[in-house]
Amino acid sequence: MNKQISVKEKKYTDSMPEAEISQLWIDFDGTITKKDTLDELIKNYSIDNSWELIEQRWQSGFIGSRQCLEEEFALLRIPKSKLHKAIENIEVDEGIFELLKIMRSHSIPVAILSDGVDIFIKQILKNNGITGMPIRSNTIAYNDPYLKLLCPHSNPKCDVGAAHCKCSSMYALGSFDKRSIYIGDGLSDYCAARHSDFIFAKGALAKRLEKENIPFCEFNDLSDVSETLVEIWGTEERSASSLKRSK
Repeated sequence: MNKQISVKEKKYTDSMPEAEISQLWIDFDGTITKKDTLDELIKNYSIDNSWELIEQRWQSGFIGSRQCLEEEFALLRIPKSKLHKAIENIEVDEGIFELLKIMRSHSIPVAILSDGVDIFIKQILKNNGITGMPIRSNTIAYNDPYLKLLCPHSNPKCDVGAAHCKCSSMYALGSFDKRSIYIGDGLSDYCAARHSDFIFAKGALAKRLEKENIPFCEFNDLSDVSETLVEIWGTEERSASSLKRSK
């Protein structure tokens, strides 16, 4: 593996739900993508640098991600001719392809839960040949060159004041007879992660979970996640033969 699992994490992986009863939720920006899409847009198309102070207030916990994003989007000026070109260079973590292959082999439902924007998410996935993934995220109202953030899945009671309350979306989209596996990297993932049965985390999410003494399996990239799942569940062939023996 790219990262050795610690003794503590090895013990935690024993709590991984069986593939047959699992459902997977995955963050987008910084998890499926190598960079945060909105961060790149804000850095390149903000009218000034005041977004840096807004970002600091959010990172320090003074405001939630909804207020942070709304204030930052108010600074954006992106001409229509550049709206999609602005994200052409956003790369995905190559490990997503193997991860989705594993999910398909075990018939595990997968959905993206993002605090980002739907049109950018769909375009990046399309650019990388990824189709058919359910997406729950924010959206925008566009009036060239102005962008206004719209949050159809917000919740005033969200634990982290997120623009998109991901735990609410889990309950709305998920199956109550399945156990949830969550993969994420940011503060907006916290509410959904702590309501999941198993967590893969890195970045700010990992730091928050560690601070709260909530167990998780740390990863560097999605290939780490795939290798951990194969180690626990086995390959498609092994899983099928195991199921056959159990009948």
